[in-house]
Amino acid sequence: MALVSTTWSFTPIETLRLKIEYITKKYMQEIFDEKNNPKVNTYLASKSAATVEDLEVFIDTVTIQNENKEIIQLQVLDKETHEFIGLCVIKKPNNGHPEISLWTKE
Repeated sequence: MALVSTTWSFTPIETLRLKIEYITKKYMQEIFDEKNNPKVNTYLASKSAATVEDLEVFIDTVTIQNENKEIIQLQVLDKETHEFIGLCVIKKPNNGHPEISLWTKE
């Protein structure tokens, strides 16, 4: 049986081109627009928020889950322009069988 650490932390990651950080409401409209784009969400497993307000509630919930280390929900940005590129989520990070999803805007 593998031991899983429950004492992890996340520091934003910066590469030559990208910045990856916890999700915030700053890019809420871009997230909403892209997740409701049929070309982007065709194969998404999760249902998209019906309104920006629903997305705001979702981000509030995910922020609490991030703080409680129940999930890792990240936004991916262009390092220079801070343009929103996509989202990455790691569900069940502490159970030994995490689920990873990534999507990018068109």
